[in-house]
Amino acid sequence: MKKTAVLLVLASMSLVACSQKESSTGATAPKEVEVSTVAPTELIGKKGVLTYPDFTAYMTYESENRLHWKTVSKEGKVAEGEEAVSYKRINDHIFFLSWIEADGFTVSQVIDVENGKVEAFLSFGDDQSERGKRGSLATAATFAFEE
Repeated sequence: MKKTAVLLVLASMSLVACSQKESSTGATAPKEVEVSTVAPTELIGKKGVLTYPDFTAYMTYESENRLHWKTVSKEGKVAEGEEAVSYKRINDHIFFLSWIEADGFTVSQVIDVENGKVEAFLSFGDDQSERGKRGSLATAATFAFEE
C-alpha cells in the first residue's frame, strides 16, 4: 500500500515536471502571470445609475448588506425601497448583488463598473405561471457612478 502511494506521488511529480516548458538553456521557464493594471473599484459608499430599457434605477450602496434604490419608469412612475442585500466582489471591477423586496420581487445583478454594464435577473409573483406562480425576466442595463 505504501509503495503504491509513493509510486503515485512520484508519477504525478514527473508528469508535472515534463509538462513545464524548457528554455533554450534547458532551464524551466517561469509561468507567466497576468496582472491586472486596473485599480480596484468599490461600490460601497457610492451611488450608481443603472439605465434599463424601460426604467432608470438610482442606487445608493450603503454597506455590504444594505442598499437604497429608486426607480423612475419612462412614464415617470417612481418606486423606492431600502433593502437587505447579498453582496460579493467577483474581481477588481465586477460585483454580484441580490435582494428580495418586501413584495417578493427579487433582483440579481452582475455589475461591471469598468465596462459600464449590468446583467440582471428579475423574478416576481405571477399567478398565471405554472412555475411556482413566479415570472422572470433577464435584462441588461448600463452603469455609471453618480457624481
